Amino acid sequence: MVGLRRQADSALIQVSFASDSRDYATREREIHAMLLAALERSASSGVELVTGNFELTPVTKKTYMDLPLSYGGRVDTSQTTVMVKVKLSGSASAAEQTINAFIKDIPKTGRGSIDKKGDLTLTIVNPDQYCDTIVALVADNARHYAAMFGADYAVQVTGIDGQIDWSQVSSTEVFLYIPYRYTIVPK
Repeated sequence: MVGLRRQADSALIQVSFASDSRDYATREREIHAMLLAALERSASSGVELVTGNFELTPVTKKTYMDLPLSYGGRVDTSQTTVMVKVKLSGSASAAEQTINAFIKDIPKTGRGSIDKKGDLTLTIVNPDQYCDTIVALVADNARHYAAMFGADYAVQVTGIDGQIDWSQVSSTEVFLYIPYRYTIVPK
């Protein structure tokens, strides 16, 4: 597979804001108070609260109350989950320490709790900006192998118009690629 290896732009960890107060309205109030406290501290802590799957959307003071509350795994428990994102400017360990310190500094409200869910994950801002570079790498690779068969052969490439995928290849780097296939055929 041909692609582009590069440092990720950011690291993030999924975080659950939960409350197990008996009354739903109290749980909701406690979760919202902790989210607001997190938002008020985020910029000075060098982090951002985001939500989403493919495209990350910032959580703001205007939108945090719109986050859905869901069942928290126990009776009379509600939660909402966001991601805490930090720009990756050094090691993954440093990024995780920044996130951990941020989470620790958020004041808990009532019976509220804030817990990390899962491991540190890397992210790329606008992966489509690397499309031309990746396609050029694929073309160079295909031409190289076609040349081994001689001047009477060409390359037929499929899938090159697909979406860019990526996978984490180290604690700070990702490998961006387009799922493609090529076939070397007679001219």
